[in-house]
Amino acid sequence: MYGTRNRADRHNPRFAALSLLARNPRLGLISGIGVGILLLAGSVVALAAAAHRQRPPQAHAQRVESGRHRRGRIAAERPGPGSRYTIGSSSTVTPMLVGLNGDWGEQSASDMKGLFSLDRLDTRIAEGTEWPRTYNTAGIAVIAAISGTCPTCGYSRRGVSAIRTASWARQAVSWYGSHCDSSRSNCPALEVLNEPNGSWFWGPEAEDHANANAYARLLRTTWIAFHDQFGAKAPKILGAFDDDTWGPEVWHNTAGVSVSSYVDGVVVHPYGGTAHCAGGGAGMPGDASAQGNRGYVTEAHLVTGKPVWLTEVGWPTSIGSGCTRDSEQWTYRQQAENIYRFVSWARATRYVAAITYYSYRNASDGDTQAQYGVETWSGKKKPGWTALVEAAHGQTCSAC
Repeated sequence: MYGTRNRADRHNPRFAALSLLARNPRLGLISGIGVGILLLAGSVVALAAAAHRQRPPQAHAQRVESGRHRRGRIAAERPGPGSRYTIGSSSTVTPMLVGLNGDWGEQSASDMKGLFSLDRLDTRIAEGTEWPRTYNTAGIAVIAAISGTCPTCGYSRRGVSAIRTASWARQAVSWYGSHCDSSRSNCPALEVLNEPNGSWFWGPEAEDHANANAYARLLRTTWIAFHDQFGAKAPKILGAFDDDTWGPEVWHNTAGVSVSSYVDGVVVHPYGGTAHCAGGGAGMPGDASAQGNRGYVTEAHLVTGKPVWLTEVGWPTSIGSGCTRDSEQWTYRQQAENIYRFVSWARATRYVAAITYYSYRNASDGDTQAQYGVETWSGKKKPGWTALVEAAHGQTCSAC
């Protein structure tokens, strides 16, 4: 039983000490003391080695299984509200910024002044008073969302692959310099494309492999262009994660781009979806649509390790008009409750950097699919406005 030693034993300090004593019986007391010291040292080394071997490996980010849209598994428990879970090089984010997709220039800036800290501005529709300076003058920072194929261009049905990467980045730098006064205080973040995975904007092949690779290259080129121009004063470059197929495909691209090195945060639009569309699309309190897609938010952070920017999320209020593409319909009071609970949940995660609610006003009173605003088209504030203000400031919801 104690005869033959295996190869591992020959590298064990305790075994080496015992062997020394066995081979040198004349060493006596001094040898015994020395061996004792060796034994003690060996025990410490062995315990440290055992602890190292037993240490669980750090949870890997989501891996993508074979197949274009196969969803990988995350080797870690998903964090709940209040979690300080981090992965990769990220850190927790506090305080969380709250704002709106304003899109109404001086009117929205005036309403938001003193209540909200952030506006998301689609550069395609920047005109008249709808410029970053309008919001900056009111003390509101701007996320510059360059949505299309150039700062003032629309989308391409050929997908992200249609974009001339170097030209796009140069124009983005120029727009930022001109309209944000090259100031990160004015425009702390730049969003690279709006929903680049969306077939509704970018064509039927939007999510294919070539477009994912093209987007990875665009992120890298944009990040480098801004840091070459502005150095440490460059805005945060935000990349779209958005769902559990596009995000991992971009992050695990085959274009040789380490995306994590070229983005400072990831964008998700966690609309709640349309699981229940009976009865004119009326949502049910507490169902998935009311919650917003919190799973996508959590997954984006787990996969990338980056702060998450929720630059759109909303709940429309046209009961009886059927579901929209991304949400059920809600009463005014339900919209307020959904907003307040979602913002409170997001703040508790401590990895959501910002929320800009979509939107400030209904896009049109006549379009029943466009009633997401916290104001009506005519400017009357819904209870959702109060709920968003109170959520932004950590106050009790009086509108819920």
